Amino acid sequence: MMWILHSQGTFHADPVALGRPRMSRWGAYTPKKSVEYQKDMLAEIQIDHEPITGPIKVSMTFCHKRPGRLNRKKDTVARIPKTTKPDIDNMIKMVLDVLTKAEAWNDDNQVVCVHAEDWYCSKEEEPHTQWRIYTL
Repeated sequence: MMWILHSQGTFHADPVALGRPRMSRWGAYTPKKSVEYQKDMLAEIQIDHEPITGPIKVSMTFCHKRPGRLNRKKDTVARIPKTTKPDIDNMIKMVLDVLTKAEAWNDDNQVVCVHAEDWYCSKEEEPHTQWRIYTL
């Protein structure tokens, strides 16, 4: 199968994982940080096509702000793999939910392949999330 790039974009903010729904005596709610991040991403996203039908592949690259302990002169200038929280699977869920709400596709069950990478930014980069949507 040959995947063809259909659309792509970048969210210019430190990646945030989709928080698990919480329970209170008034019912279930999504954590405020997740809701605000989703709103910001939806405001920034630009989908200029009709919702995709058929199978989809999504590729994501998460670049987090580099912590001070990795920002010394002797540290590499390049990206560094990130192996700490938030978990990559919850960040993937956030992007898929936002793209679904932005009507990039009809439903995220159309996604049959996901590729994701989690990094600390290079010394020249700002935190961001880059996404690409591929179709057959």
